[in-house]
Amino acid sequence: MSIPRSDRRDINESEIVEYFRKHGASVKHRSGVGSPDLDVGYEDVNVLIEIKSKDGKLNDAQKKWHREWNGTVFVVRNVQDAQRVLRYCENLSSIGRGVYESAKKHLSSG
Repeated sequence: MSIPRSDRRDINESEIVEYFRKHGASVKHRSGVGSPDLDVGYEDVNVLIEIKSKDGKLNDAQKKWHREWNGTVFVVRNVQDAQRVLRYCENLSSIGRGVYESAKKHLSSG
């Protein structure tokens, strides 16, 4: 019996998940045809992650899902890609904290 395509995991996925968790990210596995593999939360930022091997390509269902999603989906192939995702989250979180602090200051002075 073969595993349905949506339930297969790339060989590098455990290493990437371990990296995210080791650096303080929350990781939840996703399933569904075309759906990204992971939800990752870090520094108050949530992103979707598609794990692919070094030469892996998105299949047609994944391409469709990515096109229809109005948010960010990262394709991660290795730990270096995972590092870039966490830096993205840190930068976005920093911007969000700045906006929050500015709004808080403005509202308290009113």
